[in-house]
Amino acid sequence: MQMKQTVVIHAKPLSTYLFLLLCGLFGINSSFTATVIIVPLINDTDQLALVSFKGEIHGDPFEVLEPWNNSFHFCRWKGISCGRRHQRVTILNLEGTFLFRLRDLLLGNNFFESRIPASLSNCSDLRHIRMFKNHFSGAIPAEISSLSKLLVLDLSSNQFSGVIPPSLGNLTTLTNLSLQYKKIGGSIPVELRSLANLQYLNLATNNLSGAVPYTLYNLSSMITFFLANNLLSDQLPLDFGLNFPNLEQINIDSNQFFGPIPSTIVNASRLTNIDFSTNYFSGRVPLNIGTLYELEYLQISYNRLGSENGTGDLGFIMSLTNCTKLKLLLVVGNGFRDEFPSLVANFS
Repeated sequence: MQMKQTVVIHAKPLSTYLFLLLCGLFGINSSFTATVIIVPLINDTDQLALVSFKGEIHGDPFEVLEPWNNSFHFCRWKGISCGRRHQRVTILNLEGTFLFRLRDLLLGNNFFESRIPASLSNCSDLRHIRMFKNHFSGAIPAEISSLSKLLVLDLSSNQFSGVIPPSLGNLTTLTNLSLQYKKIGGSIPVELRSLANLQYLNLATNNLSGAVPYTLYNLSSMITFFLANNLLSDQLPLDFGLNFPNLEQINIDSNQFFGPIPSTIVNASRLTNIDFSTNYFSGRVPLNIGTLYELEYLQISYNRLGSENGTGDLGFIMSLTNCTKLKLLLVVGNGFRDEFPSLVANFS
């Protein structure tokens, strides 16, 4: 029976650089898998954290951690570097020692500065990579695409540049892909169409341009679809809602989408959040949008919505009275010339 352990590594937040070069680390026994979690340090806990880490390693054929004992100060242990002033751990470097059975690499919400090593692909059992809110830079290594068991890849809020590697389409088990708040440019790779299990896609706040590959709208497992704050120019397909039956949130705010809002959007009956603000959508809003009974947020401000004669432009407002969960409705900055229905007073 496989036993999943949790390795807790403490790092002093906001002031130290802890580079966890974990792949090629210990020849771990196949019954052991590790989760690496970064939590804030409390004074004088560095040694305890390191001892705890050592205690969770089952199988160290090269005896890399054997010298980690009380015979001398932990700042002199192999792979450990400390700051001069406070004698706190600043670097844990265990590169080149075979940690092939690592399943979860959780390094989020720190200020780590580095590039992601291509050798990360050696950790073939990885299921979760969460490196959000750091200062990782450089290109996203294409080698990650060889991690055939990966479920979650969250590299958001870093300083990566370059493009989205098309080879990420090889991660067919992936359910969560988060690459928002970066400097990524280029287009969305058509190869992402192969991510049939994808439920959460967040590519917001990048420099992505061009059209969204039509096949991306065919990922029927999608629950959250965020492409906001890019330079994408596209028209939503007419069968949009038919292809996204499980969709709950869509945010394509601040792009260059154009054309009508597809009437089939009402077929995505689980929608709770729609944000189409600051685009070039035109025509009338589907009159039956009020059949989205789970809807809580509808933001369509700053588009070109409305008809030539203005008659019935705001008819959709009346149907929204059926949306009893509605909390926010933003429609300003469009071409609506109709009078606002008095029925809006019935919104509770």
